[in-house]
Amino acid sequence: MTLKPFLLLSASLALLSVPINAHAQSIEIGELGAAQAYDAGVIDFNSGGLDPALWQGTSAKMATHLLNKLPAVPQHPVAKDMIRAVVLTGGAPPEGTSGGYAQARLRSVMALNDPQALQNLASRSPDVVSDPAVRADLALAVGEIDRACSMADTVSEGRGTPTWARLRAVCHVKRDEVPAAELTVNLLKKSGYDDAVFYGLMDRLTGISTQAAAQNQALDLSGDPLYSAMASIISENSPSPLSNPAYMTPLQAAAVARDPSASADARLKALFKADQLLDNAAARQVLSGMLYDGVEAEGLSQASNFDLAQATASSISGKSFAQLFALTVQGGDPAVNAKAAGALLKRAQSAGAFDRFSKLIEAELTVLPPEAQIQAGLGVFARAAVLRGDLGTLQSLYAALEGAPANQARIALAADALGNGFRLGDLGRDIEDRMSGREKTKAVRDAFIALALGAVLSDSGALILEEAYGGSGRALKDGQIAALNAAARASSRAETALRASIALEGPPLDAPSIAAVISALMEAQLPQYAGQIAALDYLRGL
Repeated sequence: MTLKPFLLLSASLALLSVPINAHAQSIEIGELGAAQAYDAGVIDFNSGGLDPALWQGTSAKMATHLLNKLPAVPQHPVAKDMIRAVVLTGGAPPEGTSGGYAQARLRSVMALNDPQALQNLASRSPDVVSDPAVRADLALAVGEIDRACSMADTVSEGRGTPTWARLRAVCHVKRDEVPAAELTVNLLKKSGYDDAVFYGLMDRLTGISTQAAAQNQALDLSGDPLYSAMASIISENSPSPLSNPAYMTPLQAAAVARDPSASADARLKALFKADQLLDNAAARQVLSGMLYDGVEAEGLSQASNFDLAQATASSISGKSFAQLFALTVQGGDPAVNAKAAGALLKRAQSAGAFDRFSKLIEAELTVLPPEAQIQAGLGVFARAAVLRGDLGTLQSLYAALEGAPANQARIALAADALGNGFRLGDLGRDIEDRMSGREKTKAVRDAFIALALGAVLSDSGALILEEAYGGSGRALKDGQIAALNAAARASSRAETALRASIALEGPPLDAPSIAAVISALMEAQLPQYAGQIAALDYLRGL
């Protein structure tokens, strides 16, 4: 099942599908042509992007390195937003030239799983898309493996490079030419080419290995469209795309989610995997349809008759998740709406999709009374408010928490972080009092974060911090912090955002490390991201 935005992109590719040899004088892979002194973009500062001088002070070589180093599927929601802002913003490109910058940028856009943004950027970047390797990547990204193989068959310039050799190996498999595929792989290995993911997937494709990825293993496929294409072939040759979800690509997942013949459980798993490939309208339609999966006409009325107790009785399942969604969006009792929304967000969080589903029901969340949100689960609603930058909701929650001083204090910290309330202000009595008491470790972390946001340290606070340690958590390497600080001092906003995104990937950071990330973002004039990272940290444990 092919989505409309991918058809639009395919049409754009078709316009560019002149013979490969006609581009013998074209730019190197991903290199900007001389006429393109400005990166095309689909967002700007006013629509969630950065300013046009985002790459100032950063070389194309360093930009390429950082783009290639990004996690394929970032786990931190603010990191996702920063990466999106960097790769979709139009502006002056990095300084100098790099044979891989444009392709690395486009691959980062592909990893967003946003077909409309990819189509938009591709249509505005003819100088970049004229490169045959970039066109092959675009074809693979939309599932047109045969089109990419046709390009690999006819390309002459750079034909022997790993870029084209890898693709030809996959094309041989797709054409049932397994001996030729194995020969190509052996030549790549002898040449010294090192790519464990590619070789592992090829072993599965050629039958050398029959061991499937673990059922819950998250394969890092989004960083390279060829990986996704290889996984899609493996998945297509399986009994069903869901027989091993590790190999199901977001494109396949979007088709499964929209397939009314699939079970509700299968459609929910696919919906989680599809991510942005299904926009809000499509995702809502899928969830509404899941209520009636497998229901005959005479049972439609009964399928619509359920309450909150039924929806929350079972563990995460397609049917119960769809019921929670229906209870969230329907009118009526706000307390029921809030409890349903809270349960839905908690289940989405357990599936690693909290930010996606908090955006899906954003309209419903913003009108829930604060008292209902507190009763249904303060933490999830406060976190959702931070992710949408909703300072008003945090203030309403604070006011409604009279009589619960501990929770009220955490909401106050999050609101100050999100609203830039620490800048040139003091740490506050709450933090300084706790640094002298039983909550010293947590208070010290809070102080590190507040200082990174621009708070002023009192004499008494300084005396305590002089003897304090960073507490538990993952420590960044000294070199990472030094490079992050250097980028921030140079006002290299794109580089700072990417370095911060890379630093956030993994287990929670210790206090000095997260403070370093926040401080660098503040110095690079990216306070919106610094505030969100700080606010989410303050809400931990709620």
